[in-house]
Amino acid sequence: LFILGSVISRLYQENLEFAELLQNVLIGHFLSRLILYDPNFLYAKYENLNVYLDTRIIFRLIGGEGDTLKEVYQKFISDLKKQEVKLFIFRHTYDEVMGILEGCYDWIDSINYDPSKASLALRHFKEKGYHQLDIELLRNNLLAELEKLGIKIVDSPVIIPQYQIDENKLKNVIVDV
Repeated sequence: LFILGSVISRLYQENLEFAELLQNVLIGHFLSRLILYDPNFLYAKYENLNVYLDTRIIFRLIGGEGDTLKEVYQKFISDLKKQEVKLFIFRHTYDEVMGILEGCYDWIDSINYDPSKASLALRHFKEKGYHQLDIELLRNNLLAELEKLGIKIVDSPVIIPQYQIDENKLKNVIVDV
C-alpha cells in the first residue's frame, strides 16, 4: 500500500491528467464491482433495467480515448449485459458521436490541426497515427459496433413540462446552499 501510495502521489506531482484518469478508472471499477458482483447489494435486481449511455461512454467503447479505456468500458458493458441490463443511446447522442467523428475526419490530416482546440478523440486519433481513412472506417462501423455491444438507438422521450425541473428555482437553491 505504501508503494502504491507513493506511485499515485508521484503521478499527481508529475502528470496530473494521467493521475486523474487513473482515479476515475479506479472509482468506476470499484463501483461496478460493488454493484454488479455483490448479489446482495441493496437486494437490487438489474434485469430489465434500461441504461442510456452518453457520448463520452460511446467514444470510450469504440477506442476514441485509448485502448485501456476501451477494454475497461467494454468489460463494464459486458457485465451489465450479464445482469440483463438493456442498453440504449438516444438518437441525438448517436448524432453527436457522428458529428465528433465528422470533425475528426475533417481535421485529422489538416495542416491547420491545433491540439489545443481539438477534442479528446481527435487528439487520441492523432497520437495513434490515424488518418481520414481510419476515421471513415470508424464512422462506417459505428452502427455495427453498437449492435455488437447490444446498444440500441432510440428516439428521445417526449418532454412533459410539468415533470421538468424549473431551472431558475434550481439555480436559486444552488446559490442559497
